This record gives sequence, C-alpha cells and structure tokens, in this order.
Amino acid sequence: MIGIGTGAIALGGGAGNWVARDPVARNAHLYFSPATGRYARDGVPVSFSQMGTFEAAGTRFERKQGSPLLTPVGVDVPRLADYSTGSRRWLMEGTATNRHAFGTLNQTEGWEASFTGPNEWKLEATVLAPDGLNTIGSYEYRDRAFYRTVGNLVEGATYTASCWVKCSPEGVGKPLYLRKPGAAPVLEDPDLIDNYGQITLDGTWQRITATRTIDAGDGTSYNWLLENRLSTSLPGIFDDNYQIAVWGAQLEEGDVATSVIETAGSSATRAPEFFTSDLSGFGIGGANGCWVYANFTLSDEENSADRIFQLGDDNPNSAQVYYDQAAGELIARSVTDYNAQFIASVPYTKGTDVKVAYRMENGNFAFVVNGVEISGTGSGIFPSAGALYVASSASGLSKPRLVEFAELWVAPAPSYTVASMEALTA
Repeated sequence: MIGIGTGAIALGGGAGNWVARDPVARNAHLYFSPATGRYARDGVPVSFSQMGTFEAAGTRFERKQGSPLLTPVGVDVPRLADYSTGSRRWLMEGTATNRHAFGTLNQTEGWEASFTGPNEWKLEATVLAPDGLNTIGSYEYRDRAFYRTVGNLVEGATYTASCWVKCSPEGVGKPLYLRKPGAAPVLEDPDLIDNYGQITLDGTWQRITATRTIDAGDGTSYNWLLENRLSTSLPGIFDDNYQIAVWGAQLEEGDVATSVIETAGSSATRAPEFFTSDLSGFGIGGANGCWVYANFTLSDEENSADRIFQLGDDNPNSAQVYYDQAAGELIARSVTDYNAQFIASVPYTKGTDVKVAYRMENGNFAFVVNGVEISGTGSGIFPSAGALYVASSASGLSKPRLVEFAELWVAPAPSYTVASMEALTA
C-alpha cells in the first residue's frame, strides 16, 4: 500500500483501490464526492485538504445523519457531511446576518409571554439545546403566544424567520405557528393562515420557518410571534398544558433559513466560506479543454450572478456556471477579453437537485443539464484556467447564500462525449 494523505492506492487492486474501480474518479483531474466522502486528484485518492484551500471564519453548524442535533465546526473546517437535505452533502454558505439579538440565549432573555396571568410561563425543566452544548429552560406553554420585537427591516426586502422548538410529550401532534415577517396577526381570521409558517410538534427538536417580503405599510419592525392557536376555526386551544423550549431564533434576509448564527445579546454575522483548487498543473485552456460536472442544490442566492463554479480569473477571462437571479436560469458562459465566447441558459427552480456538465474547449463548447444538451450561442475561445473556484468568483464575490454539492469533478474534454454526459446527468 502507498499512503497518500488519508487515502491509499492498493497496487494489487485490493479493497482500498476504489479509484481503480471508479472510471469517473480515475479519469478526472479533480474528483469530489461529498456524498461518499471520497476525493481524488489526478487519479490518486487524497484527503479533502489536498484538493485545494478552504477558508471560513468563526463557528458554523453541521446537521448530523439521523439526528436533529447540530455539530459545531471551527475555523477553516469544511462541512462535508451535512444532512440538512436528508442526504449527505458539502454545504457552502455565503454571508448572512441574524438580526435576532437573543437567538441562542435562554428564551426568557429578551422575550415576553403574551396574555400573561394565570397561564403565564413557569419553568418546568431544562433540556439540551440542538447544539448539544447548552442547556435551556423548557417552559409551560399555556399561552397563545410569546414574542420579541426585531427592528430595522427594509421595505421590499425578503426575510426568513426561523427557530428550533421542542415540546414535552403532551404537545406531540399539536400545531405550532410562526408569524411571517411583516405579516398582520390573524386576529381570529382563519383566512390569514398564510401569514404563518406551521409545523406539527413531534417531541424532537424541529425547525420552524416563515418567509415573506416586506410590503409598503408593513412597518420596519417584526413582532416575533410563536402561537399554538390562530383562531377558533383552526386547530389548537389556548390552554394546552405542555412544555416547549425554543433555541436558535433567527431573522435573516433571503428566501430560506441558513444554518444557525448564534447571538447572545446583539445581532451577529456569519462569514462566507471559500474554496479554491489549483489547476495550473493540468494546463487547462484553449484546445486543452475540460468538462466540469456538478450535482448540486442551490437554495438561495444573494447577487445577480452567483457562481456555482468558475474556472479562471474574473473578467476579462473566465468560464463559469452561475444563477441569473432576474431570469431564474442557470447560465453557462465563457468570456475572453470581455467578449462572450459561449453562453447557454436553462430555467432552474431554486431548492431542486440538478446535475450539470459544461464542456469548455476552443470551438467545442457544450452544456448538458439533467440528461439534455442545452443549445447555446457562440463557439469561440476557451481562456486558460489556472484555478477552480467553488460557489464564488475569483474575487470572492458573486457567492450564493446556500448551495450544497453531492458531486463535483473536472475531467479532460476527450474523456466524455455529449451523449455520455447526457447519460451521466440523467
């Protein structure tokens, strides 16, 4: 056995020689398979750290398999086995700010119970928070709601509220509602149920989310409301006697709830994650083209042209697949001296799994999505590509809020035909 990083090559073709039995990995310049936890560079199995440079500041959280608990990861540690989607993925996130100042403190800090009196909160027990580290109070929940006000919202912006909740056995099967940012309260009107996110409590830690765009007249403050009944016409009663714990309350801009951003008295911002891999040793560019294959889910974007991946530097010379926010499309593009050499597009619905393959080669571009070749315009020059950037441009901008990869690889262009890529992406 010859050990290379954390992987190994079995010269005799034994059990450790997975690359020899995997033609995709064997033929690739770079091969990432977060779904299986396998990585290879130039046909040699390696550790992820040998694939390139990953950067991330601060603590972030990774969802474990088959568990509602979250695992904190430290500075410059990638989240390669995140199960937020139910399957193992490499989670990459951009910057996000949690405007809820008391998100991960004990829930009494900065919160109030509404309709207090004989049904006011009282501490019943303590439970372990989803991060597996902190213990928080579990309170008797006989009231209609408890809330906290968060301000400085911007008209026209979209916000997502979220928090983790856990009920005692008496609450299992009961509904819980979270008011959407800027939405009016129900006020006994069942027609306004769309103003709330909803879950059915199951006794484990669950995340409830609610998303809405702030309209004119909504105001700039959000009264954070968790309710167990909306009106006499909807399920739930005021005096359901059970305990509930709340942790990880988050209010952020965007269409989805990103991973937990801890706050303890003031708002906090999560730094973005970056990954770069050196391609200079492969001589990619011009007539020496390549395919890039990616199986991913883009859940939320921040800018008008957020990158899924990019080869080469930013303008004037680059090639990338990105999400066009205005058009709702995935775009494959190659640019040389600021001039587009190839461009193709296909509609994409955020939050859906997709497989794409992009061939970049002088006069021989192709874009394949979910088993179908997408026609494009132009067939010019492919610029040299000294690096691969994942989920960002070379400058670190144009970064999605949340994208998850099951597989990603770069292979020489002659290794695959369009027909073979149609089969691989189907």
